Amino acid sequence: MDKDLMKKFRDKFEENPQRFKALPGVTSRWTADKLVLMRALSQTAKPQIKIANMLSLDRTTVCKKINSVNWTEFEACLKEALAEDNSAYAERELSEFSENFYRRTEKRQGDMLLKLDAMEKAVERMVIKHVAPLPAAFLPRCQFRPSRRKSATPEHAVLLLSDTHVGYKFEKGMVGGVNEYSLEIFKERAERLKKSVVDIFLLHSKLYDLPELHIMGLGDLVHGTMLGGKWSPAFMQTDVFMQMATACNSIIDMILEWAQYFPKINFYGVIGNHGRAGVNRNSDNLRANWDNGCYFALQKRFHDNKRVTIKMTDSWWQCVPVNGTQVLLLHGEQVSGKLHKLILEEQMLQSILPRDIRYDVLCSGHVHNHAERETSRGRVIINGSFVGADVHGLSDLKVYSRPTQTLFGVHPTNKVTWKYCLDLDRPEKP
Repeated sequence: MDKDLMKKFRDKFEENPQRFKALPGVTSRWTADKLVLMRALSQTAKPQIKIANMLSLDRTTVCKKINSVNWTEFEACLKEALAEDNSAYAERELSEFSENFYRRTEKRQGDMLLKLDAMEKAVERMVIKHVAPLPAAFLPRCQFRPSRRKSATPEHAVLLLSDTHVGYKFEKGMVGGVNEYSLEIFKERAERLKKSVVDIFLLHSKLYDLPELHIMGLGDLVHGTMLGGKWSPAFMQTDVFMQMATACNSIIDMILEWAQYFPKINFYGVIGNHGRAGVNRNSDNLRANWDNGCYFALQKRFHDNKRVTIKMTDSWWQCVPVNGTQVLLLHGEQVSGKLHKLILEEQMLQSILPRDIRYDVLCSGHVHNHAERETSRGRVIINGSFVGADVHGLSDLKVYSRPTQTLFGVHPTNKVTWKYCLDLDRPEKP
């Protein structure tokens, strides 16, 4: 190795040592300047023991390194690095950085996808394990017989069922005495909802037939896991699996009661934000949601009943036909801001949905406050919740709300004809 090459190397190395990190044999222990010096000394026919002493290393280490490096390749790469100007070096560094970054990102994304798939399958496996041994729910015979003398057009009933937040618990003192919630209160309100739907059916069936009930599960049936959002262990009464099982059993009990009056019952489900299996919206697959676990359990319990249909979806929305009316279902987490922004969000939804999806009524939950708006397309109905006024609603949103669920009727040509906002603390008396 000639003196000019050595001098040029020293100048370039002092300017930027990283330029030579890719030379053959370079490691964290054997830096480029140490290898160049060792190569120059070995070419002077000095004994390896003297070379080792000059490098402050033992003879065995130096001997192994001299014999392991391809010095012809090393010198060729060294000359190429010295001949490279600064712009070419910068371009090569950028290319190497991009390639390494892409490789690391690809591996990280691959690991994340494997984790997400495992999380989704874990939810499904747990539901299958506990639900599969259970017998199918026995559906009672429809006791109500429509009158043949009625000439009015039959209508369908639609129940919005959402934001039950099973497992959520807070005491009256936390909200100034205006409300409280627990598993026991959930079951009481579920019983009132069951009876209210029957009362309204008996009233409207005097005017026309009600052959079908459509239950729209809009999500947040469970309150979720302790790490699934801003909610914390302080408000958790039970674990998420028991939340799902309790919600599922309550819905089965409702369906069995309503099946005595409605000849056909259809259940449609979309997921909410509280049911997600991960810690945030980007930490799990869309299907890895405990709301889906509840819907999957319902499918298993009613799989051989032709009068009950359970339909879930892989998406965050679902559009279903109801007696000639297209109803779009979504939980409502996607609607940013408060109710005054709903109309704008509804128009944006129209633009992102496929062209063949056209809806007349949009139904959502999430905000725990019943509301209704008219749009150019038709109607937007926001469902209430089983919870009512809680800590988050009163302190953060400054909104008071009663525990309500929504029931309305659909005519084949007149669309939505009647609607009840069912107060779960005071049964509806039609």
